Amino acid sequence: MNKKLLVIDGSSLLSTSFYGTAREFLMAKTPEDREEAAKKLLQTSDGVYTNGVYTFMKTLLNLIKTQKPSHMAVVWDISRQTFRQQIAGGTYKGTRKETPHPLKQQFVTTQNLLEGIIPQFKSDFDDEEIYEADDFAGSIAKKFEEEIPVFLYTKDEDYLQLVSENTRVWLVTSKADDMFEECGLDKKEFKVPNGAFEFTPVTLKQVKGIEPYQIIEYKALCGDTSDNIPGVKGVGEKAVIPLLNEYGCIENIYDTIENLAPKDEKLLKKFFKDSLGIARSPISYLLKDGIMMTSDAEQLTYKCIEEAVTEEQIKTQEVVREKLGETRFPIEFTCEDGLNKFMNTEIYGLEQSAKESAFMSKQLATIKTDVPQLKDKVLDDLKLDLDKDKLKEKLEKLEIKTLIK
Repeated sequence: MNKKLLVIDGSSLLSTSFYGTAREFLMAKTPEDREEAAKKLLQTSDGVYTNGVYTFMKTLLNLIKTQKPSHMAVVWDISRQTFRQQIAGGTYKGTRKETPHPLKQQFVTTQNLLEGIIPQFKSDFDDEEIYEADDFAGSIAKKFEEEIPVFLYTKDEDYLQLVSENTRVWLVTSKADDMFEECGLDKKEFKVPNGAFEFTPVTLKQVKGIEPYQIIEYKALCGDTSDNIPGVKGVGEKAVIPLLNEYGCIENIYDTIENLAPKDEKLLKKFFKDSLGIARSPISYLLKDGIMMTSDAEQLTYKCIEEAVTEEQIKTQEVVREKLGETRFPIEFTCEDGLNKFMNTEIYGLEQSAKESAFMSKQLATIKTDVPQLKDKVLDDLKLDLDKDKLKEKLEKLEIKTLIK
């Protein structure tokens, strides 16, 4: 058995396993149709849903058989109410539909099934901060990658920021074969799971055009609709990739474009076009003002500044802090008599400036690599010692009898 740590994104795998075997349920248009379709899902004689559990375990056991990891962990999401909600003002993953009951039930069933069989990591509902599956995966990878090669199995591209010389991401995607071909690689030379592409620092650069650490920089500007991360409106991949290759991160980009004289901005736009191949300058989008909506139906525009220096700037921070709380950056009103209007009216809505949105998006996209639950763990805690008899017994209680002979 090769020394290898395999980390499974349990939430991703179980969701895929459920929806891949619930087509009629997925296509149901009314609550009544969905309820009827749910009756046809694989379940035990006493009504415990197992269609996702079965496919999840089939995939998991096949990974163990073919990849032969010496160490293993399964990581889970437990709620969308994570520490990121506070950062995003409650909008993080806000566009996602509620998890259907048959799938929600199987999260508990699968976690109970794996208890005492394979190491698992997830937050508890009463934890001070709730983390996501990728935060646990990132923390495991960073803690142990110097001791053992780490492989992360997932459908979630957020994990690509964790790629390093010692950590690989096995991304499950229908485009896996095309990606191997695009990189000029023979898939047979890579011992990867079926339907997965192996991301290394080299293949990530080939496929995405950026370095692993720049995945979060990319999301900071382009956003991520699946997680409701806004990014910067009007800025797309054609501008972002060249900008990141030139400047590395959004901090450097903003240092370059802010506070330019008209002549210098014109020269920079020419550089973007002639040297970076950016036909349409993103500067105006990246520097778009924020907007506060007042009770008088006025819109007070503002911009971010480096620091409050003048008397009015200092006063602005004080009154804004008192009324709205801390802002991510010091701000300055750009509309006529903005400060006075702000002080004498109620604010009923706020649209962040592009810079605020970019830096918030970066924070949302960044995977934690130091969750406290991993602090005292050692590599031996993740050692895979599969008790097949115990697992078989637990599977049979779920009336699953064909996975382990």
